[in-house]
Amino acid sequence: MSIEIAGKKKEFPECFIYDGKIFVPLNIAEKINERVKIHAKEPSQEWVCLLCGEQRFVEGKLVEFVTDFFELPTYNLNKSSSLAISLSDIKKIVDEGYYVIGVLHSHPKARLEDLWPSLNDVATAICVDAMLGRPLKHIIMDSDGNKLILTFENCFKCENSFFKFLFKQKGGEKWNWEA
Repeated sequence: MSIEIAGKKKEFPECFIYDGKIFVPLNIAEKINERVKIHAKEPSQEWVCLLCGEQRFVEGKLVEFVTDFFELPTYNLNKSSSLAISLSDIKKIVDEGYYVIGVLHSHPKARLEDLWPSLNDVATAICVDAMLGRPLKHIIMDSDGNKLILTFENCFKCENSFFKFLFKQKGGEKWNWEA
């Protein structure tokens, strides 16, 4: 696969692409797969990370290119059925200058249907997107490499968007997500 960087094409080895809009180099994809498999051995443990990187042109198409990922601590007691993360942990990473592309977390493998997001997963996705003011990719993955990719991208474009309403109400001020 070739990637255009600063007008020059560069060839890359086989890479891992989630949905054609996120480009994950093989070495990073292997590390993520390894961690998901480690946590799958303990079905009561979900694993979560932020995918960070930048926008680049891949084969003439603007995609989000993952250059790093950061594991996030989880704070809930029952990690087998839901995941609780702190928005302030995400804010610290953003404040360090990283561009967050998505949030990836694992679901213990039972059936492919178990990749479906819990209500807590949806609420977390809404809060993270609202905090950053843009839609991210929210990826649920199992130890077999199956993935479900969700985004509120179209919701941000909608005229009656919840996200637009949220920002209008705040009048451009930043929300205090630490409270």
